Amino acid sequence: PRKKSLAYRLTFQAPDKTLNDKIVAQQQARIVNRLEKELGAQLRS
Repeated sequence: PRKKSLAYRLTFQAPDKTLNDKIVAQQQARIVNRLEKELGAQLRS
């Protein structure tokens, strides 16, 4: 099957606190895991 290359820019914001690297990394991992499970997406290495 042919693969498509897509790029997305995400902005993480919280109205009530400053986000740290750990929180952002956790959210990124959740997004990637869901894309992998639901769409079969793969990150380029």
